[in-house]
Amino acid sequence: MGNFVTIFRRELGAYFNSAIAYIFLIVFILFADGLFMLQFFQIGKADMRMFFGSLPFILTIFVPAISMRLWAEDRRGNTFELLLTFPMRPTELVLGKFFASFVFYLFALASTLTIPVMLQWIGHADPGPILGGYLSAALMGGVFLALGIFISGLCKDQIIAFILTMLSSFALFFVGTDLAASALDGWITGFGSFIKAYVGLASHLGSLSKGVIDLGDVAYFLIVGFVFLFLNGLSLEGRFRPKAKLVFSSAVAVCAVSTVLVNWLIHDLPLGRVDTTEGQFYTISEASSKILKTLKAPVQIKLYISPVESMPTALKTLEREVTDKLDELKVSSNGKLDYRVIHLEPAEKEDETSREKLKNEGVAPFQVESVQKDEVGVKLIYSTLVIEYKEKTQEVIPRIVPQAIQDLEYQLLSRIYKMTLEERPKVAIYAPAKEEALPADLNKILSASGEKQDKAFEDEFKTAATLIRNNGYEVNRIALTRDDPIPNKAKILLLLNPGKLSDRQRYEINRYLYQGGTVVLAAQGYKFTFAHQLTGIEAVPQKQDLEINKLIEKWGVKINEDVLLDERSQVISLTSGQRIGPFAIEMPVKLPNQIIVREDTINRSAPITNRLPSLAYLWGSALDLAENVMKEKGIQSTVLFTSSEKSWITPNNGTNLSEANTQPTIKEFKGKFPLALEMEGQFTDTFNGAPPAWPGTKAAEAAQGEGAQASTTVKESAPAEPKKMDNAKPGRLLVVGCSQAFSEDLIQNPGNLNLFANIIDGLVLGEDLIKIRAKTGFVRDIKSLSNAEKVWFKFFTVALIPIILFLAALGRLFIRKKEKEFYLAALTGKS
Repeated sequence: MGNFVTIFRRELGAYFNSAIAYIFLIVFILFADGLFMLQFFQIGKADMRMFFGSLPFILTIFVPAISMRLWAEDRRGNTFELLLTFPMRPTELVLGKFFASFVFYLFALASTLTIPVMLQWIGHADPGPILGGYLSAALMGGVFLALGIFISGLCKDQIIAFILTMLSSFALFFVGTDLAASALDGWITGFGSFIKAYVGLASHLGSLSKGVIDLGDVAYFLIVGFVFLFLNGLSLEGRFRPKAKLVFSSAVAVCAVSTVLVNWLIHDLPLGRVDTTEGQFYTISEASSKILKTLKAPVQIKLYISPVESMPTALKTLEREVTDKLDELKVSSNGKLDYRVIHLEPAEKEDETSREKLKNEGVAPFQVESVQKDEVGVKLIYSTLVIEYKEKTQEVIPRIVPQAIQDLEYQLLSRIYKMTLEERPKVAIYAPAKEEALPADLNKILSASGEKQDKAFEDEFKTAATLIRNNGYEVNRIALTRDDPIPNKAKILLLLNPGKLSDRQRYEINRYLYQGGTVVLAAQGYKFTFAHQLTGIEAVPQKQDLEINKLIEKWGVKINEDVLLDERSQVISLTSGQRIGPFAIEMPVKLPNQIIVREDTINRSAPITNRLPSLAYLWGSALDLAENVMKEKGIQSTVLFTSSEKSWITPNNGTNLSEANTQPTIKEFKGKFPLALEMEGQFTDTFNGAPPAWPGTKAAEAAQGEGAQASTTVKESAPAEPKKMDNAKPGRLLVVGCSQAFSEDLIQNPGNLNLFANIIDGLVLGEDLIKIRAKTGFVRDIKSLSNAEKVWFKFFTVALIPIILFLAALGRLFIRKKEKEFYLAALTGKS
């Protein structure tokens, strides 16, 4: 142990006594941190994925610079043989040099910790992926150092050692990527995937970078690092033995085969893992276990998938990833869930009847990209999950791909939960289609061909309805008329941009709430189009009907009819109408009515908005709350999210919005304004027992289904007898001041999509499914910063540590100079 410590202190001291070491540290920090900070504030996300994504390529250059001198310098300085004559075992020499270089590398890596400090300062970064990223960087650096010390022991020149280590490190990393595996598989089927799984380094970084410490991946790094150190010690110990080169070459071959064999043996062993993510994203949630354990009968899941050998390279691990998730669910279900894997080959021609039956049930092959002999093509594969429970109609999850694994737990449990219900939950949607005249040129063509000219109908919420239906709900698009009222068993009523409402329509909504129904209202005061003016692009206001306010203001909430503006706005790209060849020229527009809701203004205590990412709140309105009215009515309310502190409300008389007339003053800032409100309690009869009759015209004119065109006018000779309100029960009302948030343009935004799904699942089925959905993770935004603050954080992360190191180097140089002077003075005095 004493010899190890001696070598360790000698080598570590050699690093910090050299100016080159300080230069290395400064350049490494400037390069790694500077590259990350180049686009950090433009992206605005509180995570380090970009940092750890580029780090392997940086380390293939900088780690060889650390290891190149470990043995090559001793050989060049003729101290190599002298060092080996000391009473030390080769193992002590190798480990002393390795751990000295490894500590120096960890010091360099620790110098980048200013980045996670900054992230916690200006955001709320998940510590799990950061911890996993640094662990993967430490293990990867250790393997590269072990490889470098092995190569340095074979070289007399540091430059040669540096180049060989750099190339070898890059090759070890690159063969573990999908790109290399696909290229090799294209020529020799399965060879690239084998090398990627059992030799390549990159394939073992994925779990760690997510914050999941898989002991199998850790074992890979330890095994590979140990092998290189062992070979380095073996080369020193057997240098004077007969046939040393032959013996050493044989040992290298045996170690290489043994390493691959050991990695192959432990690859599928359940060695254990630790989920360090906040909220444990990659661990089965308690809500899932609760749902599975309460099942009255076992649920059977069938995985129809193509065999591994028939899969493209990027999908060869798909079956294992899916079955790993199913195994976790099986264990947590206490025997209430079982599954089996059924392999299918699309190319097989036998048993066509069975395959046609499967196709009718939703099990069909689909095309994916495949690389064969350096040519990109397509391949037909199976990858579908089928869920069976009792005598219920089976549920199908088609097209299971790697990107869907993270959301697989929610997709399975949401369907299983709905299968336990007596009937599928019914969702009623009232979202009138927008009627528009057909373009003049199209009308002209129709007239010339003798076709009837008609009007076009734009359905803004077609995708919203489709998403609800795809998640296992029964969707009813209603006209909210006498002939098409709110269904009796509707679990929830969605009012999406309801526009003009008759007294009877408001009454029906009131009655539904009075009897314990759940209503979600999304409406706003204005929408905008854009116009090109000499001064730039301006937003042209289009006032929206908010007659729903006549109803909801009786309960203490109202959608503000003025324009809401917020300094937290997003850029919209508009097509200018000009083209360069086949490409349309886009123009960016940023006005304060293009609002974005950030994390810090979202209520994390509410289940619906817990772990919700930022939202696009385009042209949305504020909500006016009368808390005294809600208190008087006995209604409980929760604000779900608000605008920022730098937001304000301004009236609009038809004036276009431009950059010039939307510049705020500090006095105008009145935020934070509530933007979404959840209310619960006994909603009163605002019509005082006097229900109005249905209107006599246009009884069925509304959007019927997605994209349907209905313009039927019905003359009612005798209105139906109004149904009075009875059977009072507490209801729920959720108001969002932005219908555009769920429109075709924005609902695919991750935050808007999650909010919409949480609202439906949470209000219809309860909070358990929201807890499962929340485990899919969310993008964490950083808070808004001034230019001065951005400059400070760039200095803090990129320049502060290099300046400290530079001063430390000067101090160390000064101390060594004085030590030399004292030593020379002592020698002169003795002589």
